[in-house]
Formats: sequence, structure tokens, C-alpha cells
Amino acid sequence: MSTDFDAIIIGGGPAGSTAASLLAIEGKHVLLLEREVFPRTHVGESLLPASLPIFDALGIREKISNAGFVEKYGAAMVWGNTREIWSWLFAETKGPYEHSYQVTRPEFDQILLENAGSKGAVVNENCQVIRPLVDDTGTVTGVEYFDEQQNLQTASAPITIDASGQQTLFANFFGLKNWDNDFRHLALYGYYTGGDHLQPPDQGSILIESYENGWAWKIPLHNGKSSVGLVLDEAWGQEKIKQFGTDALFSGEIDKLVEIKSLLNSATFDGETILIKDWSYLTKQMTGDGYILVGDAACFIDPLFSSGVHLALQGGVLAAAYAVTLLEDPQLARSAARQYEATYRRRYGYFHELARLFYGSNSSLKSQFWTERTISADDWSTQSREEFVNIVAGNSPEGYERVVIEQGHAPETFVTAIQTAEIERVNRATKSQDLNNQQLVEGIPQLIEGARLVKGAVLGSHKYELGYLLQTDQRPEGYPVITPIALLLNLCDGKRTVEQIAGEMEDHLSPDGKEIVTMVVEAVRNLLADGLVHLAAD
Repeated sequence: MSTDFDAIIIGGGPAGSTAASLLAIEGKHVLLLEREVFPRTHVGESLLPASLPIFDALGIREKISNAGFVEKYGAAMVWGNTREIWSWLFAETKGPYEHSYQVTRPEFDQILLENAGSKGAVVNENCQVIRPLVDDTGTVTGVEYFDEQQNLQTASAPITIDASGQQTLFANFFGLKNWDNDFRHLALYGYYTGGDHLQPPDQGSILIESYENGWAWKIPLHNGKSSVGLVLDEAWGQEKIKQFGTDALFSGEIDKLVEIKSLLNSATFDGETILIKDWSYLTKQMTGDGYILVGDAACFIDPLFSSGVHLALQGGVLAAAYAVTLLEDPQLARSAARQYEATYRRRYGYFHELARLFYGSNSSLKSQFWTERTISADDWSTQSREEFVNIVAGNSPEGYERVVIEQGHAPETFVTAIQTAEIERVNRATKSQDLNNQQLVEGIPQLIEGARLVKGAVLGSHKYELGYLLQTDQRPEGYPVITPIALLLNLCDGKRTVEQIAGEMEDHLSPDGKEIVTMVVEAVRNLLADGLVHLAAD
């Protein structure tokens, strides 16, 4: 039996359910195939505040809020230059949200999956996808799967979204997976009932404690349990598991902790130790003819900064936007695919380099685990260091990068590069504000070296649209810019004054000349502060 859909989604986790909901909202006929029956157990309970606006887009913010999940206002750590607990709050960053949630994944994932069905997606659980269907041109045209009665079925669609998680169905089929040698780890985790939590205001925070053989987490959950896990060196952990078994290794390592162990003194272990191995990886490509990879099916990073669910949710939004674009504007699809992949890789790269810095700058322990992960400036490629410095200097809303640098022992040259970038940013902003309007009116703006304005796919409301991108050497995928700013940038050729630019823009825009000059002056001031243009006389 073959059934035609607009889109097929493999996997009903956060990435797949998010993509299915948004596609259904756009009126697309969506088939979601999930191999398990929800609710199902899953690790990854700690969310980031940046995920909250995605709940708004999905229409589930109220359900999440009313589910009783523990509110997470920050994080607490035993790591860096001290063995004392230190903490930070989301409110200390410039992000718009002061808290996120510690969720029980069976409940959280069920909310997401049911939302996809309520929006109109066809949701089939207990369905195991076997392989993609590929035509003679190499294009994926659908999937072959076992349905609930274990009958072999096929389904076709112009686009298939692989959100199969660490099953990585398409990556395995097409040979796309590259293992990440930076994080050769495994995890052991389980759940404890009862026990104590940190004192306010950290009572809802995740506690991360580094110790001689790796690090541990403790996450308070609203059902009276705590998620507790260990991240260990893979080779060392596998050898110890052979000697002692997972249960004995887990309990023995928990006993070596200080802060987490003290919080668990009156707690009862639920009795099941779960092992996760086959760790971090990144696929060679995340899009192809007729398919797109999202969530853990595209990449998996060490769980240190709770990035997995956030990347999955964010990726689901982007994957749905790409699918809508492919269905409604095929000519724009290739540009949209490039934007999808560049955006996803940039977000992956941020968390990846942040985790490397975390592991490499923990100076409070001198054990083999931490010594082997110490990094120097020579361990960073010029490109990765510049990209990360650019993000950190921009004070991104996650906030982790700031405390990692302040509390850890990062390479001096790395810290200096960040400080230099921040000083340059402040100096640009100060200099642009010090210029009076007349100086700017007479100024001759010019794009920075390497910057270029191009047409391409820009993320709009639930789909990519044809727009303008300002590409730079640091941001090759480009900054999306609205049409008036694109017109302005196109005229910043180092020959025209701001006044002349305003005059030419007046022919294209409706306000009177005086207002146009004011608008252009302020726009140029902001572009100077952002380091995207400079005055030719500088």
C-alpha cells in the first residue's frame, strides 16, 4: 500500500513532533512514524530558556506551564578554579527569559507528540521505518516501514524529515556520520526518589559536579525523583563495566562525589542503571535530494550544556520551514537548504566549542581524565577560535560562555582574544554614538572588507522567503536584512555620502526627505556599531 503525503517525518521526539506540528499548521498533509509507543522513557530533562518561544509557536506554552515541571532558573557547578559550588542565573544574562524547565521526558515528549496530532498530522506509533525509498536519480521519494500490525508498508512524499534520533537512520544508510574524537565518552544514569535539593535560589537548577573520573549531573524533577548521571571516558568506562558491571560501576562512582552524594544520602535508587554509548558525531551533510536531517539524527554533542533538546526543537522549526519552502517554492529550496545547514551547523559549533572549552579549562582537578582534556591555544583552529570569539563577544543569550570563561582556566591567548573583540565592539559603539548627525550626514559609508550583499533564502514566518543576506568572512551564510537596509547597504560603496544615499533612497521609499535622512543616519550609526560598515575616511 502506498500513501501520498506532503511530508513524512521519522521519529516523534522533540524534533519530529515540532516539525510535524508546524507543517500541519501550514495545512500540509504530514505522516509521522514513531517506532515506540508513548509515553516512553528518555534522558535529557534539562531545557534552555531559548526554547520557550518555540513552545509559543507550537501553541503549547500553557500546557508546559501547567504540567507542574520544575522551573529552572540557572545552573550550579563544581568545576573550574574551585571545588566549591558556584552558580549563575539566566536572569544575569541579556536573554528575555528568566527560567526554563526541568521536564520528565515521558510527559514532555507526549505533550509534543499529541500536539502534532491535534494540529492535523497523521501520527502512527509502533511503526518501524526500515529504509528510505530512493529513485534512479538518487532522490528520496519516501520510506518503507512496518506498521502497527508488522505489515510492510510504503509511503511517499516530496520530502522526508529524518528525526530518528540516535538511530540515525538516514546517516547510516547514506554513510554520512563522522564520529567526534573530541568527546570519546559514555554515560551511565538512573533515577533516585527523595533526597535533598540545592538551597534557593538554586533549588530548581541542574547541579554539575566534576570529579576525578569525569562529571556528574543531578536534575530535580516534579515527580519527586532526581535524574542522576555520570559522563566517563569511553575506553575507561567500558573496561570498568567489563570488570564490575554497570550497576556496580554507577553506584561506586556516585560514592566518589561530594555535593551530589550528600544530596542523595536520604534518597532511594530506583534500581535501573542505563548505559548510553556511541557518543558524539556530526553528519557530513544534513540535507539531500528529498530529505533533511534534524535533531540527533543530524548531530549529537556531549550533554554538558543541555543543548540536545534545544537543538532538536530549533531544528524542527527550521526543518518545517524548509519543507514548506520545498513544497511551495521549489526554486528557492536549494538556497533554503544551504541556509538550514549553515544555521544548524553554526548552532552546533557554538555548543561544541563551548563544551571543549569547559572540559579543557577545569583546573580544579589533576586526574588523568581532566589532564587528557586540557587544551592550549594551539589546540584551536584559527577558524573555530574566531567563530567562537565572535559569538562570545556578542554575549549570546545562553549565558554559558560567560561563566565558563570567568570560572575556568581558559588559555590566556583565548581570553585575550575575547577581551579584544569585546573592547573593539564597545569602541565601535562608542565611536558611532560620539559622531554627531552632521558628521554622519557628510560621512561616506563603505562595507567592511569581504562583505557582500546577495539574494537568497531568508527565514520568514514558517517558511523561507526570497530576501537579502549580508555575507561576511565571519558569517558566510549571511545576516538576513530587510529590504530598506539592503538598499542602504547596496549604496554603501565608499563613494556616496549618507546625504546622497538618503536622496537616492527617497526615490524608493515614501517618507519625506528629512525623515529619510534621519532614518539613514541612525541605520548607518547602528551598522558602524555592529562593525558591518566603516566610514571611508577612517
